[in-house]
Amino acid sequence: MWSSRILLLSCTAFVVGCVDSRPDPNDPPKRLSDWGVLKKQGDSLAPVEGSFAYSLRTPLFSDYAEKFRTVWMPDGGQARARGEDVFGFPIGTIISKTFLFHLEDAQLMAHEDALIADGLRSLDTSEVRLVETRLLVRAKSGWVAVPYVWNEAQDEAYLNITGEIVKLDVRTPEGQLETANYLIPSRNQCASCHARRNEGGIHPIGPKAWNVDVAFWREEGWLASDGALSTHDDIPHARRYLDVNCAHCHSEEGAGDTSGLFLDIFETDRIRLGVCKRTIAAGQGTGGRTFDVVPGEPDASILLYRMETNDPAEMMPELGRSLVHETGVALVRDWIAAMPETCDRTPA
Repeated sequence: MWSSRILLLSCTAFVVGCVDSRPDPNDPPKRLSDWGVLKKQGDSLAPVEGSFAYSLRTPLFSDYAEKFRTVWMPDGGQARARGEDVFGFPIGTIISKTFLFHLEDAQLMAHEDALIADGLRSLDTSEVRLVETRLLVRAKSGWVAVPYVWNEAQDEAYLNITGEIVKLDVRTPEGQLETANYLIPSRNQCASCHARRNEGGIHPIGPKAWNVDVAFWREEGWLASDGALSTHDDIPHARRYLDVNCAHCHSEEGAGDTSGLFLDIFETDRIRLGVCKRTIAAGQGTGGRTFDVVPGEPDASILLYRMETNDPAEMMPELGRSLVHETGVALVRDWIAAMPETCDRTPA
């Protein structure tokens, strides 16, 4: 009888300990599965009950990797829209982003169109290569980045604090075979993009109201907001692209603030957007050009030069890509070409 009571008590304690418990992000487990936010079974990768997958209207370019994004929040938790800023999330939130490539005849293939939709309950991984999963965990002390790398068997991802570079042969949408020096960032490199100078610590770069399907978030009960939220459809696609790919550094809070170039979609000052602005801190990365953006002249603009080069000492963004994103370059090229102004070429 006593042994039965002891067994019952120990089982009860085990159950109670498992409910609403998550690992300490400052002392993370070796296996991604120990977090209990993603479930990999056979050819399926799925968010667990109580979490959801979401997509971005304009995604970040990462050497053509696609992303399977999910959010898990404590019971009853909601994200809160904060105007133009990133959503606010309750303590305990876990944001996951799994980087992957689709396969055709064992070849990694790049797709420009998003293949992962809002609310997807299970990702078919039978023709996919999973590369890494990055977690952002909202602890009481702030956000913590925890990176994991998938094994060859594709059945588990393991903690990788130091990061690495993986060579991947990718067939681009234009049909060319490119070799990417794909960066799996170290924990410190995660911080270099996610840091906010004035607030301290690291923070999510997204999601933001203008870049997600707000109706989906609200219908599912995941988002609270005080009033209407604009999708800002009037903003050129090139500006959206620059916001997602560049503005986390080129902002008042980012490491690129010393350049005087600010690229978020709500910036209205033409000089701060680089138009006819002489470079301040581009170093050798000017390509011999004088202004960040020259209206009507993409090939005279430093901004475009740094997007077109894959020289590690000159390219932008500095982290997160080794290949040139031809679609993104074309967007920004057309945006600059359509500008009507001219710059004063008088020597400074």
